[in-house]
Amino acid sequence: MSDNTEGRAAREGGPEQYAHIKIAGRVIIQLGSELVTDVEQAILECVKNAYDADSPGCLIEVDTTEVGTIEDSGPREWLEPFLEPAEGVSAALTRTQSGQPDLGGLDSAERVTRTLTYNGRVTIADAGDGISEENIHKSWLVVSSSGKRVQGLGPKQTTTKGRTPLGDKGLGRLGTMKIGDILRVESAQLPTNDMAHAHFRWKDCEIAESIDLVPVVTGNTPNVEGFKGTRVSVFGLHDLPNWRSADRPDKLMASLAGLISPFESTSTFPVSLKFDGVEHSLVKVTDELLKSAVAKFTFRWEMHQDKKRLVARAAFKKSLLTTSRSEDQRVRSARVFGRNNADEEFVRFLNTFSRTKGYHIESNVPDGWFVEFERTYPWSKFMLDTQASIEDPGAFEGAFYFFHIDRQYLREAAVANPVALKTMVDKMAGISLLRDGFRIRSSSDWLGLSEGMTSGSTYGMRFNNTVGYFALNGQNNYRLVEKSDREGFIENAAYRGFHSIAKVCLSFSNEALESIRRAVDECAKQLKKNVQDIPLTPAQSVTSVERIIQAADSVRQTAGDSALGIQKELDALAGHRAPAQEQAARAIAIAERAMGVVAQLQQSLHTETAADAIGSIREDQKEQRELVTSLIESAAIGLSARGLAHELRTHLTEIRKRLAAIQALTRRKVPPSTRDYEADIRAIKLSCTAISGQASLLDPMLPRTRAMKDTFDVFTFIKEYVEARRSRFERNQIKVEPAGKNDSLTVRMNQARLLQVVDNLVSNSIYWLNRAEMTGDLSGGKIIEIVTTPSGFVVSDSGMGVEPHYEASLFDMFVSAKPQGGQGQGLGLFISRQLLALDGCEIYLDGARNSHGRLYRFVVNLSAVDARS
Repeated sequence: MSDNTEGRAAREGGPEQYAHIKIAGRVIIQLGSELVTDVEQAILECVKNAYDADSPGCLIEVDTTEVGTIEDSGPREWLEPFLEPAEGVSAALTRTQSGQPDLGGLDSAERVTRTLTYNGRVTIADAGDGISEENIHKSWLVVSSSGKRVQGLGPKQTTTKGRTPLGDKGLGRLGTMKIGDILRVESAQLPTNDMAHAHFRWKDCEIAESIDLVPVVTGNTPNVEGFKGTRVSVFGLHDLPNWRSADRPDKLMASLAGLISPFESTSTFPVSLKFDGVEHSLVKVTDELLKSAVAKFTFRWEMHQDKKRLVARAAFKKSLLTTSRSEDQRVRSARVFGRNNADEEFVRFLNTFSRTKGYHIESNVPDGWFVEFERTYPWSKFMLDTQASIEDPGAFEGAFYFFHIDRQYLREAAVANPVALKTMVDKMAGISLLRDGFRIRSSSDWLGLSEGMTSGSTYGMRFNNTVGYFALNGQNNYRLVEKSDREGFIENAAYRGFHSIAKVCLSFSNEALESIRRAVDECAKQLKKNVQDIPLTPAQSVTSVERIIQAADSVRQTAGDSALGIQKELDALAGHRAPAQEQAARAIAIAERAMGVVAQLQQSLHTETAADAIGSIREDQKEQRELVTSLIESAAIGLSARGLAHELRTHLTEIRKRLAAIQALTRRKVPPSTRDYEADIRAIKLSCTAISGQASLLDPMLPRTRAMKDTFDVFTFIKEYVEARRSRFERNQIKVEPAGKNDSLTVRMNQARLLQVVDNLVSNSIYWLNRAEMTGDLSGGKIIEIVTTPSGFVVSDSGMGVEPHYEASLFDMFVSAKPQGGQGQGLGLFISRQLLALDGCEIYLDGARNSHGRLYRFVVNLSAVDARS
């Protein structure tokens, strides 16, 4: 081994010298300002420390009128550099012995006294375990030192009272610099002990060359008041005029209420506020107010018989279903609930209605609830389509409360305290994250409640009408790690698991709420006995329909023409004899053009209006059947365009990869031969062919051709479809097996409508096969079967099959078993059924079940368009 001669010489040349790493005082200031967002969060960190100390509660005291002094004595060299004033604090130096103002001197060891005059004080006091003088030195005055921190993974050790400590970074006290200048801690572990104390200035940290030069005063004083616990005080408040404003107590109280659990059922640590001598009570969402909700959703994530599961329940008040805010609603409510034994009959109807029969339904629920739905979800339901890893976050519970807060409802329902209810809902709207009774700051709509307002459904929850929480705790949910700034959780596998579960909770709530309200609508229709076959649509939807059609027509024309042109150029390139370098350059130019065209097409596709157009169908049934047919077909165009957008992204990636490969060849020292890039050219050509084929799906759906009827053989039609999508199947490693024989069934119908139906069924199979593979539920290969029969065809796959909960409602509008926020809008099968119905045909689930005990065969009956009859 070689020796470091220079280092050895340095060691041999004299005694070793030691140095220390120092930290500038400003680093502490920067750290504190980044860790804590505002004054309220800084106060909360001190409140959490009181909780960790097993205090039964906590008092926050604010005195904006207090004026006082704090004196520090020591050698001149220790205090003289730190006389800069701060907001709310001034400093003066006197000679300790004479008490005369200090005019400077040469004796650095002379004792002087620094007098700090402050304005305003904030104190957080508790009656907890207290801190010894030794621990003030070893822990409280050591930045980032914490006895609560756990080495490695696992839950923290609980306190004597069984609490899991909320803090572990030892940085919370740094946030007090947001409040004021002088920080003082006083503590006694017993009423008979002396008070240990320490104080220093944040301004001194700002100007000190290194943190070890900051003057810190510690000591003991007699405990004349018999105090036990800890008091953390901040003297010399920043922005004192704001603290003294008339509305400051209310604002502080509201802010703190937003950080400490406002729910009585989850609050275990009372916090009180005294502001300039006046006591204030933090806002509480009392259980009595929560009883005014018209719907309540409760959740329990648990381990049951060695399996993880989510148990979700939805309870509804009858007043939710009998609202009469319009004449139509009044008539509907009277028809459904104005009869003898109406309640019992409606519950029986719920057990047969397609949207609700999949739930476990209970009636006569305690505490005034009319009916309750229950559903359980297995762990595989929460795996992400992105295939990002997730972990079990640990057991937790939650609850959402949905309110009607309009004046008419509050009056009709005779709500006991309507003003308090509306104020509470306005202030606390949204879903809170609670950990051991303390709220974790997060974006106001972190769960996406407001997305329900644009989903096409009008019966789901609304952000401004919903109050709720998820109750976590440090013992069970230790894998959920808060960010250093206390603003939400770190993105890790456990948080992704929790977020996925929370999204399913939201989806369950919206589905249950919509299902029971739809049940009232359907029950009223059946009682009226004049149900329309197809709901009609308001005329204002025409504008969005026209935009869908125009965009689809433009994309279809551009995609088809561009793909054809690029194919011709590639054919010409293959037949043109030229030096390899020249051919490579032409190939790159063609690939770049293809990539540009695909990117342009992708940007041109705006398919979100399809869901809005269909959504309007559900809302109004007074327009003409012809307009409904137009909307259904146009929405089908929108879904096809969305599929094209997805394909464009895939092919753009492939073309870009092939282009990079050709460019790499041209940079080689040895000129490439034609054979070197033939495979890349073939791949680009295949992508263009696939784009052209997908674009062709839109063409016959456009207005000028959708009314045309064709006579064609179904088996040949299926074979041609499978061949056209071959690259897609190969990319997903799916085997597609069309079965049947030619001339088994000839039909006369609009071919584009049938193409849309087949493509939707096959796309669903591809999605669920890929998901079953991801979740580990796929027992064999990925196979799709399309079997032609004398009356139509049957589509099935080797996946899990249809979830039992959706068996009766799968073809309803906005019903989807796909994860919320994923690919599903709940429109595809509904549109497929409507498109077939336009020709008198039908689609349904066959009664046969697969090895998982689920329905899995989609039967398309085309008997009504059999050309032979």
